[in-house]
Amino acid sequence: MIFVWIFVGVLGLLLCLFIVGWLNAIRASAVRNRKLDEMIRPALDAASKNLPTTRELVTELAKLPATRNHLFTKLKEIGRTDLFPEHFRTIVQIAESDLARWLMHPNELRAVPDEMELVRSISVQEEDKIGTVFLFRFRTNKPHWASKDGWMAGVAGPYWEGDDAPDFAAGTFSELTPFDKMTVEQHVDFLREKLQLKGLVVQC
Repeated sequence: MIFVWIFVGVLGLLLCLFIVGWLNAIRASAVRNRKLDEMIRPALDAASKNLPTTRELVTELAKLPATRNHLFTKLKEIGRTDLFPEHFRTIVQIAESDLARWLMHPNELRAVPDEMELVRSISVQEEDKIGTVFLFRFRTNKPHWASKDGWMAGVAGPYWEGDDAPDFAAGTFSELTPFDKMTVEQHVDFLREKLQLKGLVVQC
């Protein structure tokens, strides 16, 4: 009988830890989203008032990976995507912004990288859908705590052909692994294993 109570106690503890972690992730996401809202507020306010500076403000925020997708989403909500420069809505630009937003999360890098570079585009398949996953490298400058690790690896995607590109793809992530610990091909092999666990097949 005592073993049953021990098992129930351990199970209850694990459940409590899961709930605490889940609530913490929700709070952290809310903190990040509020920060993004503050960053794009000048452009949205200008758009709502039809100010002459609106396009300039939108363009400057569209240049920044951190605010690019978030701004587009908010402009879409108010029916003003016509203000958003089309050359910042390419799939690569969307992917870069997607990863930057993920890295901003208080449970992750807690900051937007100072530099981001596309390393490889990788074709993936899920049943009859074809899509793309993007491998990036990024780094932060001092005094950020991750600056000592130099370039790190991150992934954005998948983005499916024929679908509207989501601002936040389900497979976007980073383990903050120093990029130089593996070759590009080893990074791709590592990613292939991760994607296979999600039911995706890497085509190249």
